[in-house]
Amino acid sequence: MSTPTPDTKMRADALLPVTSMGEFAPLLERGAEGLIWGRELPSYVAVEMQSWNMAGAVPERFLSDAGGIRRHVDAILESWSGLSHNSREWLATDIAELGMAMARLLSTDTLMVRVEPVRDDACRRFHKDVVKARLICTYKGPGTEYGFADQDHDQPLTAGSVPTGAPIILRGKRWPNNAETELLHRSPVIEARGESRFLVVINEAPTSAS
Repeated sequence: MSTPTPDTKMRADALLPVTSMGEFAPLLERGAEGLIWGRELPSYVAVEMQSWNMAGAVPERFLSDAGGIRRHVDAILESWSGLSHNSREWLATDIAELGMAMARLLSTDTLMVRVEPVRDDACRRFHKDVVKARLICTYKGPGTEYGFADQDHDQPLTAGSVPTGAPIILRGKRWPNNAETELLHRSPVIEARGESRFLVVINEAPTSAS
């Protein structure tokens, strides 16, 4: 498969910028296929993330109501080494607040949360998730890549990349009354470059049919 080239003409009507979590639900409900909150990490967190070697960090996932996410994330980060108290506090607060926003967006009491160090190349093909909607935020390393399906190809010919620290929300195949959407995403190549990533993924809890 050929490598997509950077896209300077992404569909502005499908992938929209937001400036706060309060805009998540209204814009998706109006038909946007995805949202990017183009914020930056606090400088002290960004610096620490760059140098963090993720020693002892392993992928974790849990089901929780929005109010319980902070407790789970606190316990996970506390068990890992290399992060300062201030950075752990900021990350746990941020992930809990993103979870609250997703619970409101999805009108659900239970969320699936993945807190994941990534050291290899996963999800190399562009795809759409079998969920209502999914939030991905990369705190360390290159962000999620996205592109739009081409009518003559099953993979996008051009791609963009979400900035580190910026949450992206993507409508999935189970979005209510979902018209066919063209916005796809994938993980970036990191293994050959010697890079690593730390990201959080939040969506509704899986059903028995998932």
